[in-house]
Amino acid sequence: MLSCIGTALPLLFIVAGFTHTSALEGGFILQLNGMAALIFALLLLHERFRLRQGLGILLLLVGSTLVVLKGSQGGVDWKSGGLGNLLILAGAIGLGFGFIPAKRLSERIETLQLTALRLLLGAATLLPIVAFQVLFESQSLLWQPSFTSMWALPVYILTSFCLGYLSQQAGFRLLKAWEMATIMQTVPLFSTIFAVLLLHDTITPLQAAGGFLAVLGGIIASLSERKPTPIASTAVTPIQQEPGKDHAYHE
Repeated sequence: MLSCIGTALPLLFIVAGFTHTSALEGGFILQLNGMAALIFALLLLHERFRLRQGLGILLLLVGSTLVVLKGSQGGVDWKSGGLGNLLILAGAIGLGFGFIPAKRLSERIETLQLTALRLLLGAATLLPIVAFQVLFESQSLLWQPSFTSMWALPVYILTSFCLGYLSQQAGFRLLKAWEMATIMQTVPLFSTIFAVLLLHDTITPLQAAGGFLAVLGGIIASLSERKPTPIASTAVTPIQQEPGKDHAYHE
């Protein structure tokens, strides 16, 4: 379930969906994976969060949405890119569902082994689809290796899949599934920062406001509602003195 339904097929749907819609609309719809994971965690894992944490989650969702929308260009055109948007929506729901088996398996399998098995089984799931495409569709191998792709692809695999999934799976040992889903909503914030630093992209005032709301929401959602346990006072009671012994006290 984690490898196929929660990893391989959602990624396939998302990549296929981006070929039929714009990156702007696809990025907006992809943000629904956090909400899907939150709903699955409440229904299947019976996790609960407090009202203040719910407010933080709402601010984080709104902030991450503003980061993706990029200024005044917002909205999703379901007519022109309907198929692509539906594929990305299905992929987002699948990624959200993947949080459930990942959380359950975190208590049974070591992180490195689980991540390796997740990626290997996910790749095995996609191999029949790739073989069918190569055998029965013309011009299926569209990738033409270049100098950029030769170094960018390994970096993408190492960061987004190996290190990313390892860190995420290790986090499941310490956090609830809804907390992980909330933290994952900060992905557009970091992607925007890296785009500005590495690709010299520009950031709009609305994106800056969205980033501030996302950070604020993340801080509120992470605040604990636990109260310190009061230290109970101990009373000193005397022990009955026995003949021939000194007087003693019992705490």
